[in-house]
Amino acid sequence: ITSLAGQFASWREQRAAAIEASADLYDPAWANESRELLLLAEPDGEASAGGYTFSVSRAALWSIPDREAGTSSGGGRCRRLYFTLHSFNPRFWADAPYGALNYLTATDSLGNGYTNRQERGERAVVGNLAYTGPFACDMEMWIEGLAPEAEWIELTYDRLGVSFALRIPLTGTAEEGGPR
Repeated sequence: ITSLAGQFASWREQRAAAIEASADLYDPAWANESRELLLLAEPDGEASAGGYTFSVSRAALWSIPDREAGTSSGGGRCRRLYFTLHSFNPRFWADAPYGALNYLTATDSLGNGYTNRQERGERAVVGNLAYTGPFACDMEMWIEGLAPEAEWIELTYDRLGVSFALRIPLTGTAEEGGPR
């Protein structure tokens, strides 16, 4: 039992380190003369699919230069939404939900579609596995090419008979965690 308690403590430390590693993306201090924080939020809601419960634990919307976003248009600005997709599964032996990482798509309030990581178009949902352990997994993700007028974005997974959707609002006041 002592060994198991030690292992759980180790997993908690590993998850805390993974969260800290990406903390700059959600910190207003990361802003500088070229990066502007537009939104910092902790969206509500969760969805269940395939034995997993998914939620977006944090989100940050930034205005960044095209060159930083890796686009070739140069000189302009674009919006990029960073978010942490958290999953929980009560079966400790269950693997990380790689399907969500690879095949998550999105649609914004204007009807624009965003491809998954595998198809990676100009507008895409991409990311990396940040932490995986028993019961939980965190994926650090971002949406490239986000339309400036979008009021919300809905993340969607629909593959092999398993589906879920989560919505992230992109409007509000600074006090509500909305645009600054």
